Parts: sequence; C-alpha cells; structure tokens
Amino acid sequence: RIVETDSLKRISTFRSFFKAEDKITALCPLENGSMAMGTESGTFSLVKADGDETWTAKLKGPVRDIGIAKGLLVAGHDSASLTCFNQTGKNLWTTEIERKPSPWPWWELPTPAAVQVAGGISNGKPFFAVGCGDLQLRCIDSKGKELWSVRHYGGVPGRVAVADIDSSGKHRIIEGGEILSCTSACNIFEPDGRMIVGLPVEGWTSMLTALAFGKSLGRHFIGCGANRGANLHLYELGDKGWERRWLKRLGGQVKSIQILGARNRIMAATSQGFLLCYDLEGELIWHRLFNQGIQHLVPMNEKLLVIDHMGGLRKVDILGNIEKLDPLPAPCLITATKDVHIFLTSGSEILYF
Repeated sequence: RIVETDSLKRISTFRSFFKAEDKITALCPLENGSMAMGTESGTFSLVKADGDETWTAKLKGPVRDIGIAKGLLVAGHDSASLTCFNQTGKNLWTTEIERKPSPWPWWELPTPAAVQVAGGISNGKPFFAVGCGDLQLRCIDSKGKELWSVRHYGGVPGRVAVADIDSSGKHRIIEGGEILSCTSACNIFEPDGRMIVGLPVEGWTSMLTALAFGKSLGRHFIGCGANRGANLHLYELGDKGWERRWLKRLGGQVKSIQILGARNRIMAATSQGFLLCYDLEGELIWHRLFNQGIQHLVPMNEKLLVIDHMGGLRKVDILGNIEKLDPLPAPCLITATKDVHIFLTSGSEILYF
C-alpha cells in the first residue's frame, strides 16, 4: 500500500475549452468533435471542436442530461420536459413526461424528471432511453413519442447507458437505480423493451453507483459498483448469458470502474479514496490510498486520470505510479472523452487535456 503525500510533483496540463454563464450540468460529445452542453439555468449550447459556440437556446432549467443519436440532440430538463434540436439549432419538438404512479412513491422524485438521457440506433432509426423520476425507464422515438416504458423496481433509474456490449453491432439499453434506490440491480433491455437480463448487484437500500463495459481477447465484461456491501461485481458474457465471475466488498461507495481489457486489468475507485487494481480473474494486484475520495476514473493514453471529489487530479499508470497534476478550480461533475481529448466540467467551465 502506498499512501499519497503532498511531496509529489505537480504538473499543469489542462486547458480551458469553453466557459458558460453558470454551472454546467450536462455534457455530451458529438462524432464531429462538437460538444453539446447544458447548464443549471437552462442554457443549451452546441460548441464546436475549437471551443467556439455554434448556437445556443434557452430552456427552462436545469438541463439534467443530453442524449445524441443520428444528428438529434435531446435534452432532459426542468421538472418533466424533453426537448429535441437538430445540429443547426432548430427546435424540433418538446414533450412533457406524464407521471405513472408507482406503489412506492417514497422512492420517487417529486416529478417524473428526465434525469438520464442516452441515444442509440435500432433498425436504422434513432431512439432515446430516458431514466425518469417516477421510477420509469422510457424509450422515446425521434418524434418525441413514447414507444414503451418499464418501471425500475423501487428506485429512480439514475444510471442509463446505450452501448454495444457484445460486439454484435446492436445497441442495448443498460440501466440501474442510482437515485433514491432500494436495489442496485443492473438491467439490460433490447431497444424494443424486451428485458434481456437483470444482473443482481446489492440488496436493500443500495444504489448502482458505477457501470463500465469492456472486452479482452473475445471476452465481454460488465463491471458494476454499488454504494455498500458487495459493491464491486464483474460479469462476463458466457454460453448461458451474462454470469457473475466475482465480487468484492470494498469500504465506501464504488464511484468509478474502468475495464482495461488489453492489459487484463480492472480498476475501481471508492469514496474512501482507494484505487484498486485487479486482474480480470479477481486477483488484487495493488491498491493506493489518496487523501480525498475519488469521483471519476478516465482512460488517458496508457494511464488513468484520477479525479477526486474536490477536483484534485492525478495520473496513475498500470503499475500504480502516481503523477500529481494541478487541481481543477472546482469539483468535477461530468467527464467526457472524444478522440484523444478528455473533457471535464468544473463549475461553469469545460476544461480539456
């Protein structure tokens, strides 16, 4: 075990990409290098790859999340709104989400807010998976019509992703309860609403606090983190579907996971400040303890960028060697990657490496 000290040399590397008028609450990169961005007050902007603003629109805030599919940008905002723009800034539609009452209103948010939005493609058509404050996972088409919805058991689906998790070329929806949740199960759906599998993570009053996908030599993995108990799980796709390979019980919440398949490693970071490195069979290789709880892990060339909950930055290599960087001016809420660049939000500013 190595405990970090303040004697590590600091290196200044990040640069300013864009500065908004108020706190940035949503960020999503486009294929062309542009960045869609939303703020607490409701500003929704498209920023070009060089940092110049292409266009901006004013929505009722806050902008909670942004999903992108086939040139459509959909923002979840305000108490229950979804608004779609094209890449030229034309407002195509706005829809209001109607609450579907659940048997457990104490697990719901006060409104059916679109807290997570993820875009995908199915049969050549764009869709948007939306995690909502009334415990519903909804699928919305390119016109704003709800195609289907399903209730997450006892929790707001505050972690939603769309990804090709098995190299089939098909998008699947992966969701879990991260807000006011009574169970941290990770559920996988087809875009048509059929449930593929529910992966158990933890039980009563647990939240899915981290989610990662990876592959190695033809093998496919899903890493799940929770806020307590058995809080680090690695699942692998086998002949019988997704099966758990191993689990760990780490102190604190598992805040971030990275699966480095080419290196036969999985990295996990906790709210207690631990960074742990395992091989894909679950053997602990090394661990490090930082002065602050860790919020994000982001791949950075052959290393990881480690971001603590105060905005402190370090680079860590596969062997656990640490380089300390200049801290961010404020805590980092969101990270995004595009090509070789890493983008971080810090208050009202987007910074990049």
